[in-house]
Amino acid sequence: MTEQRLIDELVARAADDADRFRRDHPGEKPSTLWMENSYTAALPLAKDAAQFDPGPDVHPRLFDVYKTEITRRVGSSGEDSEASRKEGDELVQQPTRGEW
Repeated sequence: MTEQRLIDELVARAADDADRFRRDHPGEKPSTLWMENSYTAALPLAKDAAQFDPGPDVHPRLFDVYKTEITRRVGSSGEDSEASRKEGDELVQQPTRGEW
């Protein structure tokens, strides 16, 4: 049940991020890199709101939940994250609701 609270919070953050993306970038689709950056910022906030931390391991299922919600609401550019990065590019966290 506690993991479900985390998933629900992550979906809510994804919905907010998708709405903000649509508003800031009308007609565009988010890249995988944008989704990774946004997820990186959203996950700690979702953990806090759910009062549940699944630990420091990589949680691909949680990213899949987040990415699926973004894609459902906005779509995806289809870019592969590795292919869309130039050498030297770094991940930049995007602010999510609660950080603005």
